[in-house]
Amino acid sequence: MNKKTNINFEFTISNHIIIECKVNLIMSRLIIDTGASNSCINYLSAKKLNINFKKYNENASSATSIITDIFHSKNNILEISDYKNQNFEVVLFDMSQINNLLEDKGIKSVDGIIGGDILKKLRAKINYKKNILSLEF
Repeated sequence: MNKKTNINFEFTISNHIIIECKVNLIMSRLIIDTGASNSCINYLSAKKLNINFKKYNENASSATSIITDIFHSKNNILEISDYKNQNFEVVLFDMSQINNLLEDKGIKSVDGIIGGDILKKLRAKINYKKNILSLEF
């Protein structure tokens, strides 16, 4: 790890941290979620982001419920500022409930979540005072 980058983030009225980055070379809005074990993409954004996926035979859970219809995808490209991962692996599920809650608060919808799998790897640090996400890679 010898590179560092800082990314400005949006801190929403709902207390979500949202960044803009690229998934498969397409601009995306993703929530930074330190409590999510895996990075996830909204199943409904898969076509927009050129994500190929397969049914995943395991259940996942969120803070509020069990998610049964989940899918899995490998070999995607994630670009966050200067960081590029060409083997970005994600779980996909329908994030309509999350986006509906965001939109009810006047927040633009998101395409997914960056979880602990990526945040740990990049030694992520969140500066709430300056709205900056720092990464080392």
